[in-house]
Amino acid sequence: MRIHQEINVEDRIKEILERFKNQKFNGVTIIDIERQYLVGDSRRADIAVIKDDGKPIIIIETKKKYEVKGYSTERRFIPTSEKVVGQAVAYAAILKIKGIYVPFVATANDSQLVLFMIPENLEEIVDHEAIKEREYGRVIKRFYEFRQKNLILHRPHNFSEEFFKDLLDTITGIYVKKYGVEEKKQEIHWILIEDLRSFVDFITPFIYQAIAPNDKFKEDIAKNLKEYSIKTGYSPTPEGLSREMAYVLMNKIVFYKVLERYYKLPPLEPLYSKGLVNTCSKYLEKLKEFFDKAVKLTKDFELIFKTGIYDAVELIENKEVLEVLDWLIRLIDAYKIERLGDIVGFIYEDLIPGEERHALGQFYTPKPIAELIVKWCIRSPDDKVLDPGCGSGTFLVEAYKRLAEMKLKRSFSEIRHVPEDVHRQILNQLYGIDINEFPAHLTAMNLAMKNVRAPSTETNIFLRDYFTIRPHYKILAPYVIKTPEGEKSVEVIFEDFDTVIGNPPYTRWTEISENTRQEILKLHNKTLRNYGLHKFITGGAIPGIYIPWIIHSKDFLKEGGRLGMIISDSWLQTEYGIGFLKFLADNFKIHAIIDISHRIFPVPLIGTCIILLEKCLESKERD
Repeated sequence: MRIHQEINVEDRIKEILERFKNQKFNGVTIIDIERQYLVGDSRRADIAVIKDDGKPIIIIETKKKYEVKGYSTERRFIPTSEKVVGQAVAYAAILKIKGIYVPFVATANDSQLVLFMIPENLEEIVDHEAIKEREYGRVIKRFYEFRQKNLILHRPHNFSEEFFKDLLDTITGIYVKKYGVEEKKQEIHWILIEDLRSFVDFITPFIYQAIAPNDKFKEDIAKNLKEYSIKTGYSPTPEGLSREMAYVLMNKIVFYKVLERYYKLPPLEPLYSKGLVNTCSKYLEKLKEFFDKAVKLTKDFELIFKTGIYDAVELIENKEVLEVLDWLIRLIDAYKIERLGDIVGFIYEDLIPGEERHALGQFYTPKPIAELIVKWCIRSPDDKVLDPGCGSGTFLVEAYKRLAEMKLKRSFSEIRHVPEDVHRQILNQLYGIDINEFPAHLTAMNLAMKNVRAPSTETNIFLRDYFTIRPHYKILAPYVIKTPEGEKSVEVIFEDFDTVIGNPPYTRWTEISENTRQEILKLHNKTLRNYGLHKFITGGAIPGIYIPWIIHSKDFLKEGGRLGMIISDSWLQTEYGIGFLKFLADNFKIHAIIDISHRIFPVPLIGTCIILLEKCLESKERD
C-alpha cells in the first residue's frame, strides 16, 4: 500500500455520470456533465451536473493531482472535513451571488461520497471574507451545526453505476419535493461510522510508509513482530498492521474524549491548530502523554491505552495528517458522543466490516449465528459467560444484549439506555480471552462503550493464551476497585461458568506456536490419546485446534453448563471425528449438531457446523 493513488477520482465520477445524460429522474432531465465548471474569479468546480434549466443541480468536489516523490497522485483527504466541505460550499456561495442557486454539493474521494443540501439562507452562514481569501476551513461559520442540519448522506462507493444513479435519484427527488429531506437523512450513528472509517482510510497509508518503507518492516518493528509471532502465532502483513494501528490510534482518541468528561481528564484539544505541535512525531508523543494520564488518573483502562505492538505506531511527516488528527478531535467534540448513549456500542460493533475483519486475520461470525448460540446457551440473568477466543467481541456483545434483556425484562431494541448498575453487573458476568492485542482491544472498547455515559473499568478481557489458563486458577483482573481503604487488586477465578461460547481459531496443529502446542500436550495428552485424537503427534489427518479447545473448555463449565460454538465441520468426514464424537457423548448431552452447507466465512475450504452441548456427568442422562 502506498499513498500514491493510481485512480483519478474526478475522471471516474464524470465518466459514470456521463451515462445518465439526457435521462429523466423524478421529472428532472440531466442535460450535461460539465468538468471544471467556472464558478467565478478563476475558480472552477471539479464537476457540475446540469439540469434542464441550464443550471447545476449539484457540484462535486474531489481533489487535484499533485506530485509526491515523482508520482502524480490524488491528494488524500477526508470528505467531511471543514476545509473540503468549505471549498464546495464556497463555490455554491459565489454562484448564488451571481443568481445561480445550486441546491446540492458533494465531496468525494476514491472510496466515499458525502452529500449536502445547500440552505436558501446560505449567505448568512458563510464567511465571505474567508471565501475571498480562499481560507476554506473558515468558510462555514458554525461548521458542525451546518453538518447536522444539511448532511444528507455519507456513504462508501466503488464507482458503480448503481451508486451514482441512486445519487441522482435522491437529489432530484428532494429537489422536486422542495427539499423535503428528512426521510433521506441517515441516522447519526451511521454518519459517525463513515466519519471514523474515513479517518482510518486516510491515515493508514501514512502509517504504512512510516513502518514499512519500501514495503518491508523497519528493523526494530520486524524484530518485535518476530517475537510477537512466536508468542501468538500471528504475523501481520505491513498493510494489515498499518490498518490495525490506525484503528487503535483512533479508538484511543475517541475513548479518551469520552473519559475526559467523566474523570475530569486534561482536555484533549486540536494540538496542531493550537500551535502545541508542528510535526507528526510530536503529535504522537503528545497523544501518548494524554493516554498515559488517562491510565494514571482513572487507575485503569490499560487494555485500551496500552496496546503492545500497536503502541509503536509512526507517521510520515505530512501537514495534512496533522490537520486530520485535529479534525478527528474536533469531530468527537462536536458529536459529544456520550449523548448518543448505547448507540456508540453499535458504532463499535459495525465499525469494521466483516470482510475487513477477515482481511485483518479474524473470522467474523455473522450476527445471526452468534445470536442463536447465545440465546440457547444463556438461560438466566445471572449466568457467568466465557468466550475464550473473543476476537473483536461478537459473541460477548450478543451475550451483553441477552443478559440486559433478561435483567430488564424487555427486548434489547426497546432498551434506550442500560442503567449504570445493570451495565456493571453484566460486565462482571462476561469474561473474554484473546492472544492478540488488536481483537482484545476491540472487545474492551465494544463492551465499555455499551454504556458511554458511564464507561466501566471493570471489563474482564484477558490478553492470554487460552491454554495457559487452568480451571480454578486465580488471575489478577485487568482493573482495580476502589474501597474505603484505597485501591485494591481483584483476583478472578476461572471456574464454574454457566456458559462457554465462541468461534475457536481455525488453525491446524502445524500452524500454532510451539509454546501453545506444549501447553495442550501437557494438559490434554492423555485425553487425546484415549479418544484416538493423538494424530497431533503421529501424523495423518490432523485435527484442528478446535478439538483440544473444546476439551479444555469442558473443564471450565459447571455441571449443567452449556457450550455453544461454531467450528469447522471437517471432523464430520474423518476417522478422528469418531473419537471426537465419543468424547462429546461421554461428557455432554448433545442437544444439536447443525451442519451448515453454506460457506459463511470468506475462505472456500472452511465449512462450518454449530455444536450445542450441555455438560453432564450422569451417563444415564447423557444417553
